[in-house]
Amino acid sequence: MLRVGKMNFAETERTELKQKLTDTLPKEIVAFLNTDGGTVYVGVNDDGSVCGVTNLDEIIKKIADVLGDQILPDSRSYVELGTKFVEQKHIIEIKVQKGEGLYYIKKYGRSAQGCFIRVGSTTRSMSEEQINIFHNKYLDSKVRITEIPGRIKNPTFQYLKLLLTEKGYTINETTFAENFHLLTKDGEYNRMAELFEIENEPQQLFTQSNDGVNDGVNDGVNDGVKSILSDKERKIFQLIEKNPSITEIILAKESGFSRPTVERAIRKLKELNCISRVGADKKGHWEIISHYEDSK
Repeated sequence: MLRVGKMNFAETERTELKQKLTDTLPKEIVAFLNTDGGTVYVGVNDDGSVCGVTNLDEIIKKIADVLGDQILPDSRSYVELGTKFVEQKHIIEIKVQKGEGLYYIKKYGRSAQGCFIRVGSTTRSMSEEQINIFHNKYLDSKVRITEIPGRIKNPTFQYLKLLLTEKGYTINETTFAENFHLLTKDGEYNRMAELFEIENEPQQLFTQSNDGVNDGVNDGVNDGVKSILSDKERKIFQLIEKNPSITEIILAKESGFSRPTVERAIRKLKELNCISRVGADKKGHWEIISHYEDSK
């Protein structure tokens, strides 16, 4: 827990103040996910004065339940829960990063009741036109991982360059990112670049296939992404592609994998923008966002 003396709080386009936890929290988090991110403080009055919260553990648990049960797609990797001790009082800090895709309240789906954005210091429902724009931008099956902006600013690609050098490739620092499809059309580092830069997963990126690096260089970006998927993840993807209405229970049965293994595979496929869940768990279906040759 971070202890701080005095803090000045004010509601802005990236700050929301809440005296206590209310039912509006899901839409406020969704709005930050769909806009430019932001922070929600619970235990702070609208005028910026600190009132604090007493039942800290209970409220944090409720917030965690909101993230896990009420917002789709899974937003937990973009939200950080923390606490501060300010003016001798406990407050809760909910840091929300800008998400990748269209986020909405599960109960209402992709509708004006479920989709929100941040406008100034207020949370507003999205219009049907705005929802369609988001949908086309992020969820259209033609969108490739190279066209989705990543969340990194100054990547080094040290491990990737090392492997390429070992395989005899010459590295041109000036054109490296462009040559290896690591930039969007607007010149931003893309989702592929972000995946290569994840420090705790370099071995997974380059050793799950014997020639993963060569595939990424010679056969295009989709082959590079294929090397990121494990055999279990590819199996789950194939089953979902074959039957978009399949449930996690049936996936476990048909794949022969445990339920936790299926859940991990689905989480990875969502992170890689391969699939998206539409609708409720029982009556919804899967959308295939990216297609890969080895899934056919």
